Order: sequence, then structure tokens, then C-alpha cells
Amino acid sequence: MRLPPTAPFVLATYKSADGKSAVVCVCDLPLASAAGAALTLIPTAVAEESVRAGKLSEILSENVHEIFNVCTTLFNQPNRPHLVLDDVAVHSVTLSSALAVPMAKPRERSDFEVSISGYGSGKFSSWEINL
Repeated sequence: MRLPPTAPFVLATYKSADGKSAVVCVCDLPLASAAGAALTLIPTAVAEESVRAGKLSEILSENVHEIFNVCTTLFNQPNRPHLVLDDVAVHSVTLSSALAVPMAKPRERSDFEVSISGYGSGKFSSWEINL
């Protein structure tokens, strides 16, 4: 995913026990809407409307938050600091320098194209910035 994203995106931050941001995940709004809808079998029309509106509906926002919370298990591994979900928010502007600067030179970065059958697809990226 290109930084800064040029359209609304969902940003999730994970922090370590010392309170520092350690991992940042970004997905585009189409993927967030599709995933949020698929989680509880909400009709695709609701996800598509969220994309057109440039924001997640309340229920899609709650579902996306839960998805990112479950993703915490992907980052918590033996011999690594324990991480917790810090924040999930939809953004339509550039990232703050507090995140953009460390994201420019991450320890590790992963980029994915994700497709959810019957709901749509989009881009997802994660940056390990402080582990």
C-alpha cells in the first residue's frame, strides 16, 4: 500500500506494555467494509454504501475493530513483546508524523491483496515499527 494513502483508509495501531506503538496496520476502505460485512453476514450493499460514503457504518466499524483485535494473535509470538490493540480509526488524510516517520523505515513490512468471496477485495499492509 502506498503511503500516504490517497483515499479513506482504516488504521489500526498496536502497542507494547511500555505504551509505544509497535505495529501499524492499514487497509483500504473497500477491504475494511467487505471484511466488516462478511464477519456477521451483512449484505454486500451495506459494505458498498460505506465505501461510497467514505466511512464505515457503526456496525461495520464495530466489526472491523473486532477483526483487528483478533489479529493481535498474529503479532503475539514467543520471545516477543506482548502487544494489545490500541486504536482503530478511519482516516481520510495523511498520517501523523509520529507514525509516518517510523513507517518510512520499518523493521518489517508485509503487503497483501485480500479477496473475500462474495464481498470484495482490497489492500492490507502491516508495519513492524518498534519491536
